Amino acid sequence: RERLILQAFAFMNKYGSLREFSQELSYNMGRACHQIGLQYLAVYHYEQVLNANVRVSVSIDSKSTPKELKEAVFTQREMQEMCNLQFEAAHNLSLIYRASGAPNLARNVLKSHSVI
Repeated sequence: RERLILQAFAFMNKYGSLREFSQELSYNMGRACHQIGLQYLAVYHYEQVLNANVRVSVSIDSKSTPKELKEAVFTQREMQEMCNLQFEAAHNLSLIYRASGAPNLARNVLKSHSVI
């Protein structure tokens, strides 16, 4: 089991080195740590997700019409909302806090990072 865990983390590390900092990578690392019981590492990675800014770029041609520009901006906003993992990270972090006996911390994380 330990060998498989090391392989998985080596793969994630390689994946992370090929891409610049990614909210997705931090979330997946946090989720992996959470699943195998390394709560303190999961908290670290989930907090990185919560503190990260989601940046998604849509390429725009210099010959684009105003309608195409408007659609590109809408697409960029839509993609930022879809790619944002802060709600999921806040939820998982609150589960860790609640399980460790800190319901106030769990409530504060959900209040500050979750909008329903």
